[in-house]
Amino acid sequence: MRRTIRKRKDRNKHFKFNVKEECIAQYNRLELRSVFQPIFSLDEKTLGFEALIRARDHNGDPICSNDLFRTLEREDPEFYSQRSIDKLAWTLHLKNFIHFPKNNYIFLNILPSSLQLFYKNQNTLMRRLLALGISPSMLVLEILEHEYLDNDILCDLVIFFKEYGFQIAVDDYGMKYSNEERVRKIKPDIIKIDHSLLIRYMSTEKQPLLDAISLAKDVSSKVLVEGIENRAQYDAMRLLKVDYFQGFYLGIPMTIEDACRRKASKVPKHKCTI
Repeated sequence: MRRTIRKRKDRNKHFKFNVKEECIAQYNRLELRSVFQPIFSLDEKTLGFEALIRARDHNGDPICSNDLFRTLEREDPEFYSQRSIDKLAWTLHLKNFIHFPKNNYIFLNILPSSLQLFYKNQNTLMRRLLALGISPSMLVLEILEHEYLDNDILCDLVIFFKEYGFQIAVDDYGMKYSNEERVRKIKPDIIKIDHSLLIRYMSTEKQPLLDAISLAKDVSSKVLVEGIENRAQYDAMRLLKVDYFQGFYLGIPMTIEDACRRKASKVPKHKCTI
């Protein structure tokens, strides 16, 4: 049986909890849930988890997350609805993250336009984190590969969040606007290399991935390779001594219950640091 929370009139209107205390969000007849994919360091310790959205429509049919977070112009009638879903997903993940041990990082995808929205509502954001007992230093904001018209403003936003203690990542490097120009401008803590560069590296096109690693060194960023699907890819990336690894070969996206059970059974002796 599910119960609805109504502590304030509007604050939790999109949220409910199931019997396992998993937070579920609803928006325009969509049901949104969190799943968490583990991220590992070179010494094979769990660094943290990337929070991902799983959505279903009113008939219970799954909806691809890429359809929820498409690249839209500001003039598009769905632009603000998409940004509202992004904000809602962010809050959903934070509400679920409180079940995790405190030494986990949580990686959160965020639209560049939403980064500006959170800046404008910074007091609300910080109060929410305080109420949940989550330190900004344990959050890694993954800036999606969507266009943002003014990179100077984006850089200022990144500087602001870094000063608050947030970690910054550029997601899906090698795709769309997650490119060298953006990386050199914002100097993220982490560059997440897109799966496509890994595939090219494992064939005959090794240079694009090697260039990404070289760029990371230039801007003092750590490297995370996404989409590792087999042992050969994992071994190849370990030989390159990249910092972090993520992919179905290492761990699939899990429910809160499964992720917490996995983490509880493999607590690292030392906290990983970015």
